[in-house]
Amino acid sequence: MSIKSTSTDATKTGTPVATPGASDSVLVMDPARRTVREARPGVTLGGGSDDGKTTAEVILFPTRSSVPAPTGTAEQRLTRALASLDAALSEQRSAMAGWRESLDHLRKATTGLGLSMQRYQRTLGKLGADVSDLHAQALRLERWADDTLAKSGATAPRADAGASTAAAKRD
Repeated sequence: MSIKSTSTDATKTGTPVATPGASDSVLVMDPARRTVREARPGVTLGGGSDDGKTTAEVILFPTRSSVPAPTGTAEQRLTRALASLDAALSEQRSAMAGWRESLDHLRKATTGLGLSMQRYQRTLGKLGADVSDLHAQALRLERWADDTLAKSGATAPRADAGASTAAAKRD
């Protein structure tokens, strides 16, 4: 089914006319009025204006493809249908097995990730404890140095004074 041509009928001052095949139906869409109607071959479409512009778009109705007649007896058709169903079930079983396998891989990967995170957390905890111990030792060493200098009568250099001296040496 196809439209052979869409033309302007010269006898009707620019009114578009569809000339599809002899038995074809067409849909006429008028965007200005937002309407759709069915037309038969040779029917004037839309209300054309004097300038000859088309005011409607012609769309053919879709045709239904012919369904082949069932072949064989009812028992043969039932046998074919059951065979198709068995094949579909087999594919479904295979897909489900693949899905379960993928879930198992995912479970193993997330379990491994969880174990790695626990090891990382333990390592960070041990590192934090070691840093705290070193900080405590540094404070004890600083107090010992201050006490030693106080006993000898010398004054301890301030940390900020040492930093400015080091900066002056760099310049």
